[in-house]
Amino acid sequence: CSEFYQDFMKPFGFGSLSVSPIASNEESDSFIAIQYKSISQSQKTGQLKQLSGLLSHLRRALNIQSHFESIKIQNAFFQASLEQTRLPILIASGDGRISYVSRLADTFLSHRTEIKMVANSIISCDTFNRKLIYAIRLACGLNGPKIASGLRVGVDDNTALHLLITPLPIN
Repeated sequence: CSEFYQDFMKPFGFGSLSVSPIASNEESDSFIAIQYKSISQSQKTGQLKQLSGLLSHLRRALNIQSHFESIKIQNAFFQASLEQTRLPILIASGDGRISYVSRLADTFLSHRTEIKMVANSIISCDTFNRKLIYAIRLACGLNGPKIASGLRVGVDDNTALHLLITPLPIN
């Protein structure tokens, strides 16, 4: 309780302040401050008991928020790390849904006709389509164990597209 704060708020009819810690971690401490007008100690105690159930819900909400913030920071770090690689990277599921495309892959594939990305999905053309779908399904384990594979598209060594399709861990 802060005596200065209570003296400051007296002209406005407030006479006491109760502060309860809610959550604490390495980065911050969270408190809830409850302000009372001039009431008896028994009324104040009764109201604090009623609010005590709220504290556990507030703690849980703050812990969940903190957890999601740490996931966002971790995700930003991992994406920045992937962007530093000098290889075009595209991460997709067995049904062709894309979960990540590096800027380099996006730029590179925008100039190719073999693989197109539409609405966060991979689409492809002609006979290459069957080979690509088969290789993705092998890597995702849809038709048995997960097996890495590769594809080469094009006959000219200078313009050929080499794809490495490899399984990633689920987590």
